[in-house]
Amino acid sequence: MLTIAAPVSELFATATKAKRWFVAKACARSTADWERRGGLGDSGNGAVYAFFDRSERALYVGQTGASLKERANYETSCHYDTIWWKRWTMLRFLNAHVETDRLALELLLILALAPKYNVKPQSRPLIEMRRDLTVSCR
Repeated sequence: MLTIAAPVSELFATATKAKRWFVAKACARSTADWERRGGLGDSGNGAVYAFFDRSERALYVGQTGASLKERANYETSCHYDTIWWKRWTMLRFLNAHVETDRLALELLLILALAPKYNVKPQSRPLIEMRRDLTVSCR
């Protein structure tokens, strides 16, 4: 049986680099900015975003092809109705117009930030991923 521990470790290392890059490049906004009309400054054409609590722990990481406020109102998964919504104090986002870019960055940030309230996809500890991902051919 061949294990893929090294590639999984490299994936998490890449996720950590993506997190550092995201934090350095992303726009940071407060709840007051959210409430103010035009206060976010997102492009409205797609973004990767992360909501944080006052201890700077990630609550939720997501991506959207629309504006951030439009995404927060989606009928199928309205952020305003979630348990974490009233807990966030800072939002970070990067405008990203290409879906492939958004999806790749979102997944890396979910691995690196381990947001408490992501469900699909949910965060995944490195040790569990190493244990569970094996290649076995018979």
